[in-house]
Amino acid sequence: MKKLSRLLFLLIAFSLVLSACGGEADLPPTPIPPTATPDPCSPALLPASVTPVNALMREFDDAAQLAAQTPRDQLVLIIPSLQEIRRRAEDQEVPYCLATLKALQVTHMNTVINTLMAFLGGADVNILVQGIAQARLQREDYNRELARLTGVTYEPAATSTPAATGTTPVVTNTGAAPVNLYAAPTADTAPVGVLEAGQAAVAIGQSADGRWIQIVSPADPDQSVWVLAETVTLLGGEGLPIVP
Repeated sequence: MKKLSRLLFLLIAFSLVLSACGGEADLPPTPIPPTATPDPCSPALLPASVTPVNALMREFDDAAQLAAQTPRDQLVLIIPSLQEIRRRAEDQEVPYCLATLKALQVTHMNTVINTLMAFLGGADVNILVQGIAQARLQREDYNRELARLTGVTYEPAATSTPAATGTTPVVTNTGAAPVNLYAAPTADTAPVGVLEAGQAAVAIGQSADGRWIQIVSPADPDQSVWVLAETVTLLGGEGLPIVP
């Protein structure tokens, strides 16, 4: 009888131990449902995804405008800053929807830097002007892609209209002194800038009487200014459009 009681006691004790070991504390953890990763290309997040890319482009634009106003012998101090911005643009990781925008950005930066280096090395004026014109077209391509991504209606810059001949018309200050530039085809207002001696610019239009030529501003590639035709030399101006 004692043996039976002892056996029952051991069985009860063993069952209590098993139930304690199989309690809630030892149950496998409840799996946490995975959280969906936000899509950086979704309409809600795309503006934020575009911001760092466009911030680098604006920084590059500011440095390029400074370079455009820098004498040739001092460009060696400016070009490294442009190259540093380009490196950051190349290294910047972007989502799949911004791959084209980044490629257009880096291409534009390369053209600007290469054109400035050619100018620093004393390249022919036609090579420089073609580089400037190419960089402007690439910037327009970037603007067009940016507008597509952000849903903004794209309006090409008026200064990007090519001449009817398909060649790049160029004005050059072949004189020994700077030539005044104006916001409108009239000298009745104060000059807004100058075209330095030996400096060239892309011509984009002319006045109806042919006395004034509209050019891309040397100080700001996104702006246009006017120069008196008799003070500069125009090359490739056949078919230059009339600007009202």
